[in-house]
Amino acid sequence: MGGIKNLELTGFADRYLKALSLEERQDFLDFISGLPETVAGLVIDTGLQFHKSSAVNGTWFWRTVSVLAGRLEIHELKQWLEEGTRICRGQWDCALSYLKESPAVLEQVGNQVFLNWLQIGRFLARFSNHDTNWFFKYSGSILEKLEKSDQYLLTSWILKIVQYSWTAAIACLKSWPEIERYGKGLDKAGLLEQGYKLAIEKPDDADVFFKALPNFLQVAGSKYIYQWLEAAYEVTNAKRGTLSAFFKASPEVAVFTGKDVFTGKIKHWALLGNRLAAIDNELAMEFFDKTPQVLKKMEWNELEEWVRLIERVSRDYSTEGAAEFIKSTPELLQQLDIKEAAQWVEYGLKSELGGKKLAYFTMKSQESRDVISGLRSGLHIESVKKVLHIYCEGLTGETVIIRNSSDLPTRIHSDDQLFGSLDTRRIYLPDLVKVFENERDNLRFYRVMMMHLVAHRKFGTMELSKAEFKELALDSKLGMLFEYIEDNRVDYLAMQKFPGLERDMRLLVKASVREIQKRTPNLYAFLIHYLWSDKADVPEKIKTEYLRFWDNVLKNGASSRESLNLARRIINILSWQEIFEKEFSPHYDGEYKNLAYRGKLKFDLIYTSMKADEEIDGSPAEGSKVNNGIGQEEDIELDKKFFSPQNQALNLSDEFYLWLKKLLHRFREDEENPYRMVVYYDEWDRTLNDYKKDWCRVREILLKPSTAAFVDRTLEENYGMINTIKRYFGMLQPERFRRYNRQEEGEEVDIDAVIEAMVEIKADVSPGTGFYVRRDKRERDVAVGFLLDLSYSTDEVISENGKTILDVEMESVIVMAEALEVLGDKYAIYGFNSDLRDKINFYVVKDFEEPYTFEVKQRFGGLQSYGMTRLASAVRHAVFKMEKVQAAIKILIILSDGRPFDFDYHSQLTKDYEEFYAETDTRMCLREAKMKGINPFCITVDRKGQDYLEYIFGNVNYIIIDDINALPTKLTETYKNLTT
Repeated sequence: MGGIKNLELTGFADRYLKALSLEERQDFLDFISGLPETVAGLVIDTGLQFHKSSAVNGTWFWRTVSVLAGRLEIHELKQWLEEGTRICRGQWDCALSYLKESPAVLEQVGNQVFLNWLQIGRFLARFSNHDTNWFFKYSGSILEKLEKSDQYLLTSWILKIVQYSWTAAIACLKSWPEIERYGKGLDKAGLLEQGYKLAIEKPDDADVFFKALPNFLQVAGSKYIYQWLEAAYEVTNAKRGTLSAFFKASPEVAVFTGKDVFTGKIKHWALLGNRLAAIDNELAMEFFDKTPQVLKKMEWNELEEWVRLIERVSRDYSTEGAAEFIKSTPELLQQLDIKEAAQWVEYGLKSELGGKKLAYFTMKSQESRDVISGLRSGLHIESVKKVLHIYCEGLTGETVIIRNSSDLPTRIHSDDQLFGSLDTRRIYLPDLVKVFENERDNLRFYRVMMMHLVAHRKFGTMELSKAEFKELALDSKLGMLFEYIEDNRVDYLAMQKFPGLERDMRLLVKASVREIQKRTPNLYAFLIHYLWSDKADVPEKIKTEYLRFWDNVLKNGASSRESLNLARRIINILSWQEIFEKEFSPHYDGEYKNLAYRGKLKFDLIYTSMKADEEIDGSPAEGSKVNNGIGQEEDIELDKKFFSPQNQALNLSDEFYLWLKKLLHRFREDEENPYRMVVYYDEWDRTLNDYKKDWCRVREILLKPSTAAFVDRTLEENYGMINTIKRYFGMLQPERFRRYNRQEEGEEVDIDAVIEAMVEIKADVSPGTGFYVRRDKRERDVAVGFLLDLSYSTDEVISENGKTILDVEMESVIVMAEALEVLGDKYAIYGFNSDLRDKINFYVVKDFEEPYTFEVKQRFGGLQSYGMTRLASAVRHAVFKMEKVQAAIKILIILSDGRPFDFDYHSQLTKDYEEFYAETDTRMCLREAKMKGINPFCITVDRKGQDYLEYIFGNVNYIIIDDINALPTKLTETYKNLTT
C-alpha cells in the first residue's frame, strides 16, 4: 500500500481490527492518524504482512505497534518494522513471539540493547525456527538480570558471533547466567572476544565451548580459561567436531589435573589428541570423549601408553578397530590395568581372528572376553556381592545394602582404589581388590572390610547426632582422631561378637604389625595399631587417657560418644605441640597410614545422608522437594565438576552437598523401589538378518502413588466430553443376559410354561414341551493396552495454556479409562522411555488385573518426560504381559510423537543412530505381536510420520493427528472402530 491517504480507515478497521477491543481499536486509529504518511504506510504494510502469516499475528501487531511507538524513536520504530517484515516470512510462531515479547524486552533492556536484540533475532531466523522462538521468548528474562553495561556488552558480541555461528550465539546466551554465577573476576569482554574468534575459525565447535564453560568455571575458575583455549589451539589437526569433543570433556578432565598443574596437563592432553587427529579425526574425538572415564581407572602418566596402544591398533589393524578400542577402554579398565590391557591388545593384533577382529576390539566377541578373563587379576565386587550378602546375614542375622564405591562422587572417594565407607543406610566397597595375588585372600579383604563397616553401624558409631557428625566433618583433626579411636573400638567388639573374624583381621594386618614392632611408633601409628600393638612413644597424659578409655571398652564396650570425647581431650593436650600440626593434617602422607581394610569414615557423607533421610522419612523442609517420580533430569555427573576443596573451608550446604543429597535420594529410591522384573529381549539386526540375543534390558517399574491432581484437573476440564463418551460407550455395551423361555434345558423353571401346561392338561389338550428358562451370557471380550511414549520430546509445549504432548497423552488415556470403566473392557496403561539398550524403562500405571482406584490415579503424577524412544523393546514387553490376559480381541495402542530413537540404536556397521535399523526392528516386533494374537495400532502427532509409519505399521494400522489437542476425541473414535 502506498500511503495512509489511500486507505479508508473505517473500512480498514472493520476488516482488520475487529479482534481488538473498542478501546484498543480507537487507540490504534489515533496512533496511525498521527504518524507521518510514509511511516503510517510502513506500519500498515508491515501489519498486513503479519496478518498474511496469521490472523492472530495480525491482531498482535495492531495491538503491539502503538505500545512500542510510545517508547521508540521514529528510526528505531522503522527498524523494528523492517526486522519484523523479515521475521514474519518464516514460521508464524516465531513472528508471534517477536510481537508478544517485544514490549517486555524493550522495558527490560532499553532502546540501545533492544536494537541489538532485533538484529540477533533476524539472523537466527535464517537458520533455526526453534532457536529463534526460544530467543524471542526467553532472552529478555536472561538480559533483565544483568547490569545495563553487561546487557550491551553481551548483545553486541552475540550479534557478532551469530553472523558466523548461530549455534554458538544461542549457546552463549543460554550459558551466560551460569557463566556470571561461577566466573568471579572474569574478564567478560575478553572471554566474548575469544568466543567470537572461535566462532570465526571453528564455527561448528564454538557452541560447545560456551556450553562447557560454566562447568569449566566451576572446576577450574576463571584464571585458567585462556590456558584452556591455548591448549585447544594445540589441536592443529582438528577437523569438524574434534574441538567440540575437547571442550565437552575438558571440565571433567580438569578434575583429574588439579589446579596447580592444570596448564601443563591440559596442554599435554590436547597434544595427545592431536597425534590421533593426524591419523583420523574420529580417533581424536573418541579419545577426548573417553578420557574422563579412563582417568578414573588409570594414572595421568599412563595416558601416553594408552595413546601408543591406539596408534598401534590403527597401524597394525585399522582405524575403525582403533576407534572401537578407544570406546571399549573404560569397560576394559574395569577389569584390567593398563599393562594387562596392552597384553589384550597384543593378542588381538597377532591372533588369526579373521572377520571377528573388529568384534574383538569392541569386546563383543567371546574370544575377547575369554582373553580378559585369562589376563584379569584381582577380584571384582560384582562377582562376590552375593557371597558377601550371605556372609553378612549369616554372621549378623541382618541384610546389608552394598554399593560400589564408584557410585559415589570423586570428591568423596578421591579415586582411592581401595576406598570403602558407609552412610546411614548402605556400605560402599571398592570395585576391584588386587591387594593379594590370589582370589581367596582378596575375598578375605572384602569380607573384613565389609564386617568392619557393618561393625560401625552395629556398635553405635552411627548413634552420634547430626550436629556431632557435622563437627567431625568440619574439623578434620578431630575427625581423624575420632576415626582412629573408633576403628579400634569397633574392631575389638566385632572380633568378640563374630567368631573367626579376628583370624582374618590378623592375617591382613600381619605385615603392618611386623613393621611397627621394629621400632617404637609415634602417636599416629599408636592410635591406628593399638589393637595389635601397644608400643608407643607418646605423651604420658595421652597414654593415660587412652588406657582409661580402653579399660571401659574391655568392660562394657564403651560408646561412640566416649570415643569422640577422648578425641577432644587428646586435641586439648596436643594443641600446643608442633607434632600435631605435622602428623594430623588432613593431607599427611607420612610413614604410617590407616589399615586399608578399614576404609574411610566420611563424615560429610554421613551428615548429608542424615539430612536426606530426614527429608524422606520426616517432613521436608519448606521449599524442598523429594523426587519420587521418574525421569528427573539431574546431572548425576556433577561430581566431576568440582575440585577437591583442599585448603578451603568445608561448606556442607554448598552445591556439591545439595547434589550429593539428591544422589542419596536416588539411591534410596532404587533400593526401596526395586524393579518388579528385569527381562532381556532380542533385537533384530537387519545387517545380520538375525536377532541379537538378549540384547535389550527392560526394567519394569510400578510407579509410586504421587498425586491425583492431574487426573482431577483432567476430569474437571473435560467433564462434558467424558459424560458424552460414557453415554456413547454405554450404548456399545451388550445386554448382560438374554432370556430364552420354554427351553428343554435351563437354569430355572419357566413358571409360565408350567402353568400353561397344567391348564392344557385340565382341558384335555396335549401340553407343549420346554419348561425351563435359559439365559445366554453376552460380554465384550476385549483387552487393550495403552503404551505411552515418555521420551524427552513429549515435554514440548504445544498449546497456549502450557500443556505438553505428554499432558495430552495422559489426558487421552484418563478419558479412555473413564469410558472403559463403563464399557467393562479390560485395559492397562503403560509408559516407556530408554537410555541405551540396557536401560529401557517400562512404567506401569495400571495393570489389567487392577481396578481403577484412587491409588492408580495418583500414579499419573509420577509420569514425566525423560530419555529416548526404543519402541521395539517396550512393545515386546507389553506383548509379553498381554499374552497372559484372556480375551478374544487384544489390541495394543501406542501413543507417540515421533520415530523410534536411541543413541545406540544401530547395527555393528556404524556407530551412529540408524533410522532404518530402528524402523526394521520395530516392524519386526509388531510382526511378533500379530503372530501372538495382539493387534498393534499407533496414534502419532508426528506430521512427518508418513515417511516411516507405513513401513513399520502397514497402511491401516496407524493414524496421524495434525492437532494434538484432538487426541482424546480421536483416541475414543479409534477405539470404537478397532473393537466393534
